Amino acid sequence: VCAATGYDPLEHQLRAHLATAHNKLLLGGIGSGKTMWSCAELICQIVMNPGCSFGAFSPTFDGVMNVQFPVFEDFCTKMAVAGYPLMRKFNKSMAKADLVGGGSVYFRSFLKIDSIRGFQIAGAAIDESEVANDPVYVWNVVAGRIRCPKANTRHIWATSTPRGLRGVVGLFVDRRMTNDKEN
Repeated sequence: VCAATGYDPLEHQLRAHLATAHNKLLLGGIGSGKTMWSCAELICQIVMNPGCSFGAFSPTFDGVMNVQFPVFEDFCTKMAVAGYPLMRKFNKSMAKADLVGGGSVYFRSFLKIDSIRGFQIAGAAIDESEVANDPVYVWNVVAGRIRCPKANTRHIWATSTPRGLRGVVGLFVDRRMTNDKEN
């Protein structure tokens, strides 16, 4: 992906990409490359899971269409120019990118996260998770959809600006503390 697109991850982005966990969280300030990292992670998951569908979630539909999708589209354009097309077409009214190898990427606001119930996806990107009124609810609804039977690997990841140890950040901190106690 890096060679085909020119994406040169910063040190914190590279550490997050290389983490072996199926659940990932990248915290960073404004302009730290959270959305870029998240979309690169999505591209990698699409390559590793041909024929599968994915979700890309942001706080608002405006954020999905004017922040997340343009970064994703740029990655797809660069992949296609390099000879590795991923996106076949984009249906704006449905906010759905159909993929060359089958499957789709659904771009949705997590303000209406219950609208994805019933979906079967292989992976999901949640951008700015802590903006949600109940980030843990959003995480759990999305995590429950990651059950695509064709997937080679299933992942969920989130990005956020640090806002204390609540929400999705709190889930990761609690898990880390539990693992430290077990070891």
